[in-house]
Amino acid sequence: MPISLHFPQSAALLAVLTLAAPTVRAQTTTAKDGSLNGRIQQFTGILRPAVAGYTQPISTSLGTALNSGLFRSADVHGLLGFEVGVQIIGVMVPDKDRLFTVDLFNPLTGGTERITTSTAFGPTEGATVFGAGKVPGGIDFKYVPVLIPQAMVGLPIVGEVMVRYLPKVQISKDIGELELLGVGLRHDLDHYIPFFPVDVALGAAYQQFKVGTTATSKNFAVNLVVSKSLPAKLVPIFIPYIGVQYESTKTDYSYTYTPQLTNGQSLAPVTIAYSQDGLNTGTRATAGFSLRVFPGYLNLGYSIGKYQAANLGLGLSFR
Repeated sequence: MPISLHFPQSAALLAVLTLAAPTVRAQTTTAKDGSLNGRIQQFTGILRPAVAGYTQPISTSLGTALNSGLFRSADVHGLLGFEVGVQIIGVMVPDKDRLFTVDLFNPLTGGTERITTSTAFGPTEGATVFGAGKVPGGIDFKYVPVLIPQAMVGLPIVGEVMVRYLPKVQISKDIGELELLGVGLRHDLDHYIPFFPVDVALGAAYQQFKVGTTATSKNFAVNLVVSKSLPAKLVPIFIPYIGVQYESTKTDYSYTYTPQLTNGQSLAPVTIAYSQDGLNTGTRATAGFSLRVFPGYLNLGYSIGKYQAANLGLGLSFR
């Protein structure tokens, strides 16, 4: 469904000057490279009212990735048992979310013009607006890869505590700097029922993920997992699992761009700030399996939700 938007008068004027006049352009002081942050700010300088449509796949794919790999079985670590490892997650961006359609008020004609252009993860070529110029395209991602370090430890009463942490690090020019902090709890439910044939665990997690200086993704998830360890005589031990999860994602965008004239004169800086819910907010189903050969483990999982995701986990575990 198209997004219906109208420019405020000042924004319309900026767009016309940017796209139509040969002596005026809009740029940002931090958008001279091809980074994701830079593209968002470039897009804002031209089509400010439509920027939420441009960033929607960022919010959704980050939420999907961060809420993946939170469990690999329902077998909770015992007292002072621990593990360290990584989850490598790939989120599939649907083709329909690589483009979006927006209705724009054209101050040159007084009418409305409908355009279909790239989202942040869409094709690198943006659409032509008002027949005068192109808006920035995307970074052409059909899959969004995320690597998440995590550690778990078993504690009395509460069960298992999880920590996810990634210090500020430059991943690539396209993505910019990333920073992650997350915590979680899991509690086994099956021990309340003697001789219960499967493992059952209830878990919850909260994570905050920063992308450069532009976006902060806040994520909450609660899940219920069932798994079954096959007889210990099998090496490696094989543990299939299934889970259902409710999750929510909200991404806060905040940045400042400074329009400039071609003669070098800067206009007044404009600060943009808005929050956006990820389309992944809701339920998802996950299935997978773990293989354990002391002291290592490997797991593969696949999730079905608004965006589909696959995860591979590797690490060391002392239960």
